Amino acid sequence: MPQAEGVAVGDVSTIAEMRSVAEQVSKIGRCDAVIHNVAVGYREGHKTTTDRLRHLFAVNTLAP
Repeated sequence: MPQAEGVAVGDVSTIAEMRSVAEQVSKIGRCDAVIHNVAVGYREGHKTTTDRLRHLFAVNTLAP
């Protein structure tokens, strides 16, 4: 996104990375719009994160 003024990047499947993304956004400051482009599909199967959470729950529900 060449015209983006601020971008936060991370693997939000873990709580530590969710916090990292939140810290990045806090450093950007006030946001007029947020494009949340993260999710996993239900066909992925039952994976568990390093935090012992269901991957689907961590990424699609907890992270946002």
